[in-house]
Amino acid sequence: MHRQRDGPLHHSRPTRDERGIASERKGWARTLCRRTVAKMEPLDLAKKKAHRASKQTRKLAKSLRDHDEPQPPSPAQVALREREAKAAASARYGRMPWGYVLSRTLREYGRDGCSDLAAGLTYFSVLSALPALLALVSVLGLLGAGGEGSKTLLDVVDAVAPEQVQPALAGLVNQLTSSTAAGIGLAVGIVGAVWSASGYVGAFMRAVNRIYGVAEGRGTLALRSRQLVITVVVLVLMVIVVLSLVLTGPFARTIGEALGWGGAVSATWEIVKWPVIGVAVVVAVCVLFFGAPNLRGLRLRYVASGAAVAVVVMVAGSLVFGFYASTFASYNRVYGTVGGLLVALLWVWLANLALVIGAELASELQRGRQLALGVPAEERVQLQVRGSTASEKATRKLEADTLVGRAIREATAAQHDASTAHSVGAGIA
Repeated sequence: MHRQRDGPLHHSRPTRDERGIASERKGWARTLCRRTVAKMEPLDLAKKKAHRASKQTRKLAKSLRDHDEPQPPSPAQVALREREAKAAASARYGRMPWGYVLSRTLREYGRDGCSDLAAGLTYFSVLSALPALLALVSVLGLLGAGGEGSKTLLDVVDAVAPEQVQPALAGLVNQLTSSTAAGIGLAVGIVGAVWSASGYVGAFMRAVNRIYGVAEGRGTLALRSRQLVITVVVLVLMVIVVLSLVLTGPFARTIGEALGWGGAVSATWEIVKWPVIGVAVVVAVCVLFFGAPNLRGLRLRYVASGAAVAVVVMVAGSLVFGFYASTFASYNRVYGTVGGLLVALLWVWLANLALVIGAELASELQRGRQLALGVPAEERVQLQVRGSTASEKATRKLEADTLVGRAIREATAAQHDASTAHSVGAGIA
């Protein structure tokens, strides 16, 4: 036997084969770790989801236990129950729920953003005012009442508009009267003015559709043609109003004597013309309220009621605002020469606000009538739309945009998951 040599142990260096085997084992270990991590990630995600679901279940169980326990109703719930009971007790089949209609009109005023709608209409009023006045003065010139019509317009401005607005409007009317052409140029000017003034009608259509909660579905051609028709009808009614104001005093007596009617007819006309003017203005507003929304079957009775309220509020608001602007306000002293323009914008905004309030009331009257007949109109007035082509096209485009957005989100999420998995694997390696 050979004896073991005394002294420290000496290890021999591994051979090339041994190093290869060790490298292969290390690679197998890395692969095994990666596979283990890949298998554990879904398990961890499942555990997280299970923990989250368990937490939500505990919260739901706690809320159900709390719900089972009798809780005293809040003051708001008590008030709502009392209001429901009162409305149910006073409801009668076929009878208009006036209290509900008036209270909901006030609440819908805030929900629909009527102040903002009136502000948008004010912008289009300013853009359409000059073309509308040009068309009005031109038509009066064609009828041979240009001078008297302009004077009457100035008298109406002096009577209705605030004091700070009168100089600007008077200068505008005088300029239009002096620059009116004749013949074909006049006709072309009237057509262009009507086309430009129809922009306000388009804005009013969008506002009324929002009040009724309906999308604009009419095609471009049908919508534009309706705008032009409504604009022409309203301008014709305004011409009737101005002519009614022109046919007064010596002018009316001259016409009466020329036609052999005598002075009695002239005196009678001085009394009758005011109801005629009021009816013409209400009819003009009715045309807006009836033709603007994308709905069929509107009851003219309720549309006329809303139009009458709008005219009354408009006249009363103009008088009150004119008194306030001339007595208490100091726009000219604060804003200088811009004060008159600011007062004019506020006045136009109040007039459009009156129109929006009247349209809101007309909508709620339609709703109240349907509710009184048992129609489920508490969320939306149940009326047939005039057209749905444009709204369906817009819906398809929105669905396409939604699908494209979902594809982008899923692709980016997949890239993020792949990048995260690669980073985890590289860290383990």
